[in-house]
Amino acid sequence: MTIKQLYQKHINKLDQNKFIYAIKVAYDLLSDKEQRIYQLGFEAGFKESEKSKNPLIEYVPPIHTKVKNNPNIFEDTCKVVCNYFKISMTEILGRSRQQYIIIPKSMIINLMRELTHNSLPTIGHKLGLDHTTILFHVNSKANMQGLWKQDRNFSVFNELKHQLTDVSH
Repeated sequence: MTIKQLYQKHINKLDQNKFIYAIKVAYDLLSDKEQRIYQLGFEAGFKESEKSKNPLIEYVPPIHTKVKNNPNIFEDTCKVVCNYFKISMTEILGRSRQQYIIIPKSMIINLMRELTHNSLPTIGHKLGLDHTTILFHVNSKANMQGLWKQDRNFSVFNELKHQLTDVSH
């Protein structure tokens, strides 16, 4: 199979799960020139992976977890986070801006954002926060700013996410 055929196969698979579908939608919004740059990047990456004997990442089907269709995901997320940080639900839902509360709140915000289809205002409403505060926490994590500068917070986040998505949990 040629690189161009592999690229076409890659593009055709971009809508096979909700995360990848978002990429497909974004890809479709690119100009012809930007799509060509993406294609050239794909081809260069493919050639490099052949040189290094590391295969390209293959499509991974969506993982079915207990998060899917869980109406109690917000409560479950709060319980897992509160248990980890040894704080109460009252503290999480309170107005405190102390560091020991902000980190768990940011964990909950980002877990809800990644594990659900909830909008920023919906997440904010559940936590008693404005959607712009939710956006701040999501962007902080995405840009590794503020409390997300620390690798430890990413490790904790991944551990909590694993607890919530582990089917055997």
